[in-house]
Amino acid sequence: MKLEPGILLTLAVFVLNPEVSTANDGFGQLGAGGIVLEKTDDIAMAKEILDIGYDKITVEYEFVNESAKAIQTTVSFPLPKYPLVNCEAPFTRYPQPNDFAIWINAKKLSDFKTQVFAWQNGKDVTQELIKMGFTANDIALQPYNESIINCDGHEFVISEEQQADLKSKGLTKTYQYNNGKNLVDYNVPEWDVQIIYQWQQLFPAKSKVRVKHSYTPFVSVGTASDFLGSGSTQDFKPFCLTPRQKLKLQQLYAQKKNLTAFGVNGTIVDYILQTANSWKDGIRDFTLRIHTRAEDEIVGLCFDKKLTKVKPNLYEVKLSHYHPNKDLSVYFGNSQLTYSEFEKKSLGKLPDLRQ
Repeated sequence: MKLEPGILLTLAVFVLNPEVSTANDGFGQLGAGGIVLEKTDDIAMAKEILDIGYDKITVEYEFVNESAKAIQTTVSFPLPKYPLVNCEAPFTRYPQPNDFAIWINAKKLSDFKTQVFAWQNGKDVTQELIKMGFTANDIALQPYNESIINCDGHEFVISEEQQADLKSKGLTKTYQYNNGKNLVDYNVPEWDVQIIYQWQQLFPAKSKVRVKHSYTPFVSVGTASDFLGSGSTQDFKPFCLTPRQKLKLQQLYAQKKNLTAFGVNGTIVDYILQTANSWKDGIRDFTLRIHTRAEDEIVGLCFDKKLTKVKPNLYEVKLSHYHPNKDLSVYFGNSQLTYSEFEKKSLGKLPDLRQ
């Protein structure tokens, strides 16, 4: 596999969420977002319709090239960064959301590249790992690549020189495990993996380009989002719940309705909205829609303008010339998402290889 400077192409990336330490913990959500364009003053986002639900996110864009010449530029769809943790993590999340698809002017996009980067504390350490002799798969598959690390024995299979290099550069962290006789030190990777899909897009002069993409979001379950009762230490301030909404949750909890093993079933969906600031004039015509499965679900969202319930299962808000100053985090109280659905759809899938 040929490696271009700063770019790794790979078929399979196996990464884990560190927020899960035991089977009784909550599984926190991860936020994906929209497409990103190289900064330009010629292409504007004329319209965006963002529809968010815990079962599906759909985004429709209308871009216009206001210059007198055609522009071809790189468009990216960045996926969330995934930290790599030790072998004992009970859950695995794959980097690509389920049902991920992009359409350009109603035609499904298939010609894009998959890039994989290694990050540590905001620093790109991809080239450092390459210089140590690691391949794209080595970087992405740790710690479940058996040619690199033996999870049963908690031992690196790589050379001692490579181990020393990683440790000296602070790219591994030391843990301990009990081998039945005593505690033994072992080292695991300490970098994040990020996958970015990119493609070249032509924006004809004085013309519009319509882009649509959709996917199943990475959501939360368990203590990360369930309402645990009025006496709990949960902080719902990030969702700006009204007193009436809080009372409804307390009533459901007291009546033992729609309870999980922890409390009233809840789901949180994050969406990275600030990428819209890469477009000229922000978003000229922005519509945010929040859809639910059941009419009695509780929607919590701190936003610039109040959402209006336009249908039994749909909330909506419209803004003009919108420059988002924060990302979105939407709370669905009394959620109808089942745990089996979460396992089937919300853990993602292996990414596609595009060269």
